[in-house]
Parts: sequence; C-alpha cells; structure tokens
Amino acid sequence: MSFEEQLPEWNAEGTEPPTQKKNDGWQPEEKPPAGWWNWLLNRTFAAFQEIRSVITAHLSDYTLQIPYELTAGAVNTYAVTLTPAPESYVEGMALAIKIHVDNTGASVININALGAKTIKKPNGNDVSAGNLKAGSIYTLRYNGVNFILQGSDAAGDATPGNVLAGKTFSNDEGEQTGTMTNRGAHNITPGVSSTTIPVGYHNGSGQVASLGGDAAAANVLSGKSFSSDIAGRAAAGSMPNRTGHVTAQGSSYIDTTLRFIPQPGYYPGDAENSVQISDASWVAENIKPGVMIFGKMGSFSPIKSIQRGEATITTSDAIVVPINSVDSSKSIILVDVRGDVLNSALLVVSAFSAVHPNTEIVLSWRGTHNPAPIIVWQVIEFEDVVSVQYGWNAWSSSDYQWDRTISSVNLAKTFVIVQNKVDSLPTLLEDMKNYAVTGLLINSTTLRLRREVAGVGTYPETHYYVVEFP
Repeated sequence: MSFEEQLPEWNAEGTEPPTQKKNDGWQPEEKPPAGWWNWLLNRTFAAFQEIRSVITAHLSDYTLQIPYELTAGAVNTYAVTLTPAPESYVEGMALAIKIHVDNTGASVININALGAKTIKKPNGNDVSAGNLKAGSIYTLRYNGVNFILQGSDAAGDATPGNVLAGKTFSNDEGEQTGTMTNRGAHNITPGVSSTTIPVGYHNGSGQVASLGGDAAAANVLSGKSFSSDIAGRAAAGSMPNRTGHVTAQGSSYIDTTLRFIPQPGYYPGDAENSVQISDASWVAENIKPGVMIFGKMGSFSPIKSIQRGEATITTSDAIVVPINSVDSSKSIILVDVRGDVLNSALLVVSAFSAVHPNTEIVLSWRGTHNPAPIIVWQVIEFEDVVSVQYGWNAWSSSDYQWDRTISSVNLAKTFVIVQNKVDSLPTLLEDMKNYAVTGLLINSTTLRLRREVAGVGTYPETHYYVVEFP
C-alpha cells in the first residue's frame, strides 16, 4: 500500500498559544497572531507525519496484519508477491491466500522469492491431496520453520466406510459422511453350510445359537473335526497322534528303575510305537566292562591311547621326538634306559614340548654316553582323567626333602610318578638307593619328594606327574 496525497508540509514552528486561548478558542473578528497559526499548522503536519509512519510500519509488519494474495506457480509449489515486500521470513508472519490450483500432495509456499517453505497442518503433518482447493481462501502463519495452516485441525485415516451411515466426521480429506450400515442386533443360527455375516456395524446384542457338547480341541485327535459349546462349530482336534518312536519330554529314576515322561497325545500302542530318549553319553565306552545297562554291555577303558618308541642318545643334552597328536593335559610320559646305565652315568627325564605340546616330547639327560644307551619311552593318554599335574625340582647339595604345593586332588584316586636325572652315579649298584627319589602325597594339596642322602650326585633333577582319576 502507498499514500497518494502529499503531506501538508509546514516547517515554521511558531509559538504555542497559552492554555487559556486553547480553552477559549478563536473569537469572532479575532485575528490570531502569525506565531500561533504557524504553531498550529506545524503541529498538524507533525501529527500527520507520525500517523503515516505508524501506518506504514504496521503495513510492513505481517505478524500484526494479514495480507491477502492470489497464489501463482505450479501445482504444490505456490508463490505470492506482497507489497510492501518483506525482507525475510519472521516467526509469527501471517498470510491469507486464495489457491489457484488444487494441490495433489505435500506443498510449499514461496513469498517474494525468499525461499520455499513447507505448508503443514496444525498436527505437524504435510497437507494431503485436495486439502488446498482452487478458489478457496486459507490463512497461514509461520512458526520459524514451516507455514502452519490455520483453523484446520482435521486429521485421521478413517474413511466413510469406517463410520456409521449418516454420521459426519473429518479426516485429512476434510469433512466426510459415513456409509457403514447399522445392523443392530443381528442373530445367526448355525446350519449345515457357512453363513455369511453381513458387513456393517453390529451392536453386540446379536447371538449365535449354541452347538452343544463339552469337548475341547485337546480331547480330539489331530486331523479330526468336531463341534461343541467349548470349541465351536467344526473345530479341529489338536491331540497329537504319537505314532512311531516318540522322544520323551523328560526322564527320572528311582533306585534301579528308569522312568520316561511321555509327550501328551494319543499312542496307538503297536510294535512300531514307543517312547524313547537319547543320550550321547550312553555308549559302551562309558560303561564299566562286564556290566550291562538296559541291554548294552560296557567296554570302558581309562586309557585312550599308548604310543611307544626308542631313541638313541647322542652327544646333545636333549632330543625332540615327534608323536601322534594327544591332549597333553591328559597325558604322561614314561621313560627307561636300555644299556650300561652305571657306566654311562646317566638317568633320563621327559616332558612335552613347550612349542608343540600335543605333537612332540623332549627327552633330556646328563652324563657321558659310552656306550650309547637307548631310551625307551611311552606316551599314555587317558580317556577320562580329572587332572594331570607336571613339575620338576632341581636339588641343592643340602636338600633331601622338598614339599611342592599342587592343585587339590582326591587322595583316594590319585597316583604319583617321579623321574630322576643326575650327572654322576656311584659304581656300586647297592649305592643306587642314595639316588632314588620318592614322591608321596601327604595331603590333598602337598606333594613331598624325598631322597635318602643329601649332596649325592651333581645337579640332580626330579620330574613328577600327579594324576587324578574321577
């Protein structure tokens, strides 16, 4: 909007009349002083200036007044031009528009090319197809992000078919009238054929006549149908037909009797019908030899495998012998020497390789090797063992007894194996007792190694195994 008339400019400030003159006014035949006239005309001009300034500011503030324009642009992309032109979008900015073409989906509005802003419903949804109709007038207000359609809170996805006939409602498409038929209290009597339930609203007072009978689905064999007050008409039976060999749902025992808990259902009881249970542990290898349990004779062996071999001593202190793979945590090594032991001044100890503990053993000794004796070795892997604990002790010249703390074992089911290695031996066989070391479990966590005489031999070593069975 622009002003066409020029303001009556009057810049001479003049002199303000006294209050009494303002109250009395001009008198007939009175000729006011020029200063008074100049003051009046100057104040009138200033007041008109202020009025025009306020009106201009108001017309430019689209948060306080709502401009009206006809939209232009493509479908769903509306544009308007306002005068005076806004410098930017401001929160609270309002606009009344007359739509020039129906929208077909989500739409935007662009004012004076400031940028397109989405038109939203009050519930935050985009406008749907047909919400903006050509020739209709809509008010929008900017929330800082989008333009919100004013005076419209209709939302929802109900259709006329979802609402009773004659009842009105609103959804995203606007005001609608329902078309659903009101069936009231509709009764149905079962017959020999299916009865179609008419579409529409049923008030809950209608009834379906009783069929009679008290059988439930679980009382009727699966694959068979029946009717009853409990299950309804032509209900399907659900009782399982347990033909063949059926896995039990559980088992229990009392004394020497094993009991199976059958699966619920019908059992024909013929020769091909049974209740069974499988257990991967029920194999002959887990049953004591000579004992038969439910027709299976036991063949349990505590030893899984034994590997044997011989190795000739060379000038080195140890040799590595490859073996078939074993579980070294369940295995022990036994060694002996075949040859002139006294003259060769040699005893042998063994251990699993630190690098390849499951596929190699290490045989070591001290002493001279003439003539070259032969080491006879055995690797015994146990099938079922609680633990195999291995360790060794280097004796000092003053030691004759050494206690080693071990993991707790059952003394009634544990044995100890010791092996010795020294640099020099006596020449008399009867003095060998001074080199003998014994291993004894003095309690469940202590292994005692003992020799008869301290200080015998040079750099003696004792290696041991503690083996516990279930």
